[in-house]
Amino acid sequence: MLAVLALAGLLGACRGGYPNEDQVLPSPFDMDLAQRLEVLNGLGHAARGDAPQRWTYALEPGCRLLVKQRRKGLRAASPEVFELSRQMDVTLSFDESSQTFGVYLMSGGDPARAKQLGLLFSSSAWTDAAQVDLLLQLLIRDCGGAAAASDRARPLGSDRVGA
Repeated sequence: MLAVLALAGLLGACRGGYPNEDQVLPSPFDMDLAQRLEVLNGLGHAARGDAPQRWTYALEPGCRLLVKQRRKGLRAASPEVFELSRQMDVTLSFDESSQTFGVYLMSGGDPARAKQLGLLFSSSAWTDAAQVDLLLQLLIRDCGGAAAASDRARPLGSDRVGA
């Protein structure tokens, strides 16, 4: 009887550290630009691979994406700056030699002639790279749309001094 009571107490104590309900994770499609950047930075900080590296992302006005890569034991390099446009795309590829998945920014236009503009993320985990790929595609889509909408909404001549 004492053993049964001890077991019941032990099982009840195990539940103490777990939430009663699962946390609702927002869909990347429902996130705003700031939320997407926050998730990107979380994934960039936790990037996995043989040569640990960290990625940080910032978005400046005019859809300028700043990407900084820092490899373990080395000083951080200057950030790469990409002027995003809706014609650009992001692609995910696997590198056999390093056994890592890379997410690359591609120029717009014909996919067969698109040029690789830069590496935006790499990881040995396909799930992380695929999530970064989606977040960056949505960032490009919505940032370009927001910039175009703000350009359309600006009154003609408002960029002149004294207007």
